[in-house]
Amino acid sequence: MKKFLTFIIASLIVFTSFINIHADDFIFDEHIVLGENESIILDSEEKIELENDLNQIKDNYNINIYFIFDSLISDEEFDAYLESFKNQSIDDENNVLLLINKNYWQIEAIGPNQDIVNNNAQEIYSSFVNDFQIDYKDGIIAYYQKVVSLINNLNYTSSVDKVSGRPQIVDFADLLSSSEEEKLIDLFSQVYTKQGIYLVGVITNSINGLSPMQYADDFLDYNNYPSNSCLLLVSMEDRDWYISTTGNAIDILNDDDIYRIGDYVVDELANEDYYSAFSVFAKKVSDDISNYNNPSYNPDTNTSQTFTIKNIWIGLGIGLFVTLITMLILRGQLKSVRTKHFASDYIVKNSFAITGYADMFLNKHVTRTAKPKDNDSSSGGGGSFHTSSSGISHGGGGGKF
Repeated sequence: MKKFLTFIIASLIVFTSFINIHADDFIFDEHIVLGENESIILDSEEKIELENDLNQIKDNYNINIYFIFDSLISDEEFDAYLESFKNQSIDDENNVLLLINKNYWQIEAIGPNQDIVNNNAQEIYSSFVNDFQIDYKDGIIAYYQKVVSLINNLNYTSSVDKVSGRPQIVDFADLLSSSEEEKLIDLFSQVYTKQGIYLVGVITNSINGLSPMQYADDFLDYNNYPSNSCLLLVSMEDRDWYISTTGNAIDILNDDDIYRIGDYVVDELANEDYYSAFSVFAKKVSDDISNYNNPSYNPDTNTSQTFTIKNIWIGLGIGLFVTLITMLILRGQLKSVRTKHFASDYIVKNSFAITGYADMFLNKHVTRTAKPKDNDSSSGGGGSFHTSSSGISHGGGGGKF
C-alpha cells in the first residue's frame, strides 16, 4: 500500500511538472499558440503578422495578450493550465489570456486591470467568436483589439489635437492659403465621392510628444473619421511625414505603395510647396485605388490597357503594310542585277588570296532567368498593419523630408 501511494504521489508530481513546463514553454515565448489539430488555421505569414502586432502592443501600451487554442489540452488539464498562467504572471503587468480547448473557453487577466477584463470576458469572447467563425485571423485580431480598447479607454489619454466636423484639411501651421485649402478640399472630396476613401491632410508645428505614427493614428481615431480613411501628416517639428490608413485603405495601399507615394510627397515638401505635396498625395492615392479596382488601369495615362481582337488585327495590318512597302522599295533598287546560273559566275578569277587571319568576336547569346518575386505580407495583398491605442487596425509608413 505504501509503495502504491508513493507511486501515485510521484506520478502527480511528474504530471504537474509537465503542465507547468508546457505552459511556460508556450505562454511566455509566443503570444499565439496553436495545437497540432489547430495549426492549419493560420499560415506562417499570418502568424508572424499577429506576433509582430502583439509585440508592438506590449511595447507601446504595456499589455501582454496571449491566445492559446489547443484541443489536445484535456478538460482535466484546463484549470491547471490557467493556474500555471496565474502563478507565472507578474502582478504589476497587464497579462491577458484566452484559452480554448475542445469543450471550454476561459479569459483570465492578471494585473492592475484584471477587473475590467474579467468583468467583460463575455463581451470580449463574443467579439472574438463572431469574426473567428468567418475568418480565423480576423477573430484573433478582434479578441486582442477589444482587450486593448477596454484597457486603454480607462488608462490612455491621447495628447493628439482635437478637431470637430471631420475636416479634410487641417493646417495648424498656417502654411496653406485659404484658396489652396479650398482646392485641396475639393480634390479630396472628389476621391471620397468617386472611390470611397476619405482623404485627410494635416500640417502641424508639434505632435505633442507622440511619435508620427501615434499622432496620425490617434488623429483619425479620436476625431471620429470614417472607417475607410487615409491621412497624410506633415510635422514641421522634426520634419516628419507619415501616412496612416484604416479599413479598406489598408488593403488598397500596401507598404511599397505608401513609400512610393511618400517619395513624390517628399519632393514637393523639400521645395516647401505644401499645396503640391497634398495635391500629389491625393492624385497618387486615387491612381492606386483605380489600379486596385481595375488591374489593367494605367495611372500614367488614365486609360485601360485591355487589348481586344480588333486592336490586334489593326496592329498586324499596319505592320504588314509597312513591311510590304519597304520590300517593294528595296526590290526597285535592284533592277540592274541579273541572276547567274552557276556559282562560279560570281567569282573573279585569281582574285582571292589569304594574307593573314584573325579571330573576330561577332555576337553572343545570353539566357536570362527572372528572379522570383518575394511574396511577403507587405505587398500585393494589402499592407502590414498595427493596432492603435483605441484598438483599431492601421496601416502606414513615413519618414523625414
